[in-house]
Amino acid sequence: MAGNTLRWPDGSTVSSVVVNSAGTYSATVIALNACSAISNNVTIGQDFSIPGGFSVSSVSVCATQQATLQASGCSGGLIQWPTCTTGSTFMTTASHTSVITATCTIGTCSTTASGSVVVGAVLPPPAAILSLTADETGCPVRLIGRATGASFVYTGPANVLPSGYVYSFVYRQSGTYDVVGENVLKSGVYTLTVSNTNACGTSQPVSRTVTVSRNCP
Repeated sequence: MAGNTLRWPDGSTVSSVVVNSAGTYSATVIALNACSAISNNVTIGQDFSIPGGFSVSSVSVCATQQATLQASGCSGGLIQWPTCTTGSTFMTTASHTSVITATCTIGTCSTTASGSVVVGAVLPPPAAILSLTADETGCPVRLIGRATGASFVYTGPANVLPSGYVYSFVYRQSGTYDVVGENVLKSGVYTLTVSNTNACGTSQPVSRTVTVSRNCP
């Protein structure tokens, strides 16, 4: 074929071409004398082109929670994620907002798509008990506490019914509150337990005890 020109349907004149779509292909040879000849047809039965619509989902999570991203639109292909993970699903523990990119490969063709892991709220701060006393100047005795948190529960001795429960408070917003346990009639050790809660979870509870020395009629 020295001196002849090989022309493909896309107009290229190289010796070989790469195709991605199924179909019938041929090349035309143009000689120096302007004569031409068309090659035998070559039929490609498999479509290697990347279908449109390859995408990766985005998700919003709390810090340290597991985030799951889903890829779609790579039918018959291989989906690869960071750290060489493969498959349509990718899971990661989120510490900060990030963009995750996946690659869809079908045959010799590939394309990428990205999704976001958005880290919103964080776990609540630790609860704290600032003070706890028993006011025994009158009957019934009052338990007076000051604490930082969202949930406050007083419990007492087993003979305080039901099951030692005295009083509880739950606030929609975490903050520092005065929490008072009313109608304490029995002597014994009473406990204030405080925790913090938000959409991401609950902090480790903290507790403090106070002793009531008098019984009320």
